Amino acid sequence: MPPPDDASRQSILQLELSKLPLQGDIDSRKLVQMSKGYSGAEMVSICNDAALQAIESNADYVTDDMLTTACKKITPQITKDMISFYENFRSKNRTF
Repeated sequence: MPPPDDASRQSILQLELSKLPLQGDIDSRKLVQMSKGYSGAEMVSICNDAALQAIESNADYVTDDMLTTACKKITPQITKDMISFYENFRSKNRTF
């Protein structure tokens, strides 16, 4: 399965952000652009890492800066070779 597209990553991000106490404006569009190629689990990890940053700094809220920092720390695990393999497999095994 390929990584989620922009709209799917946005949906995952919104769902996860709704669980967190947020401070100020969160630029979710920026995070979606920064996270091209990330899996759904990696999107969840961004939010979890930002929440951990808030806890470690005794902050009451997760900020946009914390989310941006978390996004920069997370490395996508889905490689171009994996995507190519999936697309090749899917095209050879299509059922009608």
